[in-house]
Amino acid sequence: MITIHTTADDLVKMRFAYRPMLEIPLSYRVLINPQFQGPYHRWVEDTYRTLHEVELPYLSALVTPHGYIPDFLTPTPTGKLTDLEADFAALRATPDALIQDGILTLIKAHGDSEMRRYFLTHPREGIECLIEEMRAYWQRTLAHHWSRMITNIEGDMLYRARLLALDGPGALFSDMHSSLSLGKNQIVIEPACEHFHEGDELSLNGEGLQLVPLIFRGCGRMYQVTPGWQPMVAYGIRGAGLWYQRQAAADQSLELALGAGRARVLRALATPATTGEVAYRLHISAAAASQHLSRLTKAGLSQPRRSGKRVYYHLTERGQKLLTLFSD
Repeated sequence: MITIHTTADDLVKMRFAYRPMLEIPLSYRVLINPQFQGPYHRWVEDTYRTLHEVELPYLSALVTPHGYIPDFLTPTPTGKLTDLEADFAALRATPDALIQDGILTLIKAHGDSEMRRYFLTHPREGIECLIEEMRAYWQRTLAHHWSRMITNIEGDMLYRARLLALDGPGALFSDMHSSLSLGKNQIVIEPACEHFHEGDELSLNGEGLQLVPLIFRGCGRMYQVTPGWQPMVAYGIRGAGLWYQRQAAADQSLELALGAGRARVLRALATPATTGEVAYRLHISAAAASQHLSRLTKAGLSQPRRSGKRVYYHLTERGQKLLTLFSD
């Protein structure tokens, strides 16, 4: 169990943020760890073909199938960052000492290697080679999907921000992941998968906290409370695998199975919404939206949740799996 002690100022200063560079090491971990591939299997299959005979020695040295990733590879975003080259410029500006600290922690956790030693003795050269690899990896595997990934990320941010405003930070943390909870001025992170480091007591000391939605989520959440970096808790967005779709074929197949109206409503619930919001998004009447939502709820594909005076419908696990199935 990890305990992160907070103050009232930390909770007031919580902000949502994202950056593209975070998705590179986390997506690469999905490729090398079958345990995490479930929601992304179509992307994994296509990416294996895309990367056939492509060597990534620097990235491979720093990203292991589980456990610690050097903090300089997962820098905390402080806003909505969309430009990968800006991320790379920030990576180049990372002090040598922070790079070396991250490598030493990696060696302690996963063992020594010639490539990891290279980063210790030549951090500038190592970072430049790493950036070139990451740029090539991004262009081959993620660049052409980034706009759709942003849409899904920002939709999740709106949902979480609304939950925070209406139900408070306790409800927000428990909804982000089952292993997260907030109470008595502390965030508690329970084990969610193997190789979880237990027993740390950390403190934010009024620095605030960045909440970071991720497409590629691994165990479902990660944290970074390390000197030299803004504290963050990152979490997997709802329907994390739904961004990667061959849309035309997926839409046609789903509509044949459910009917056009209910299929459109089911897809719309990738971002939780009220009946009125569904009607507005799809340009249908509120009565039609209500009827479709009722049918989907009876089928176990959606579920209503009251937040204040409003009722939001969201996909159940079954609903998310159905969308993922038809995206194949």
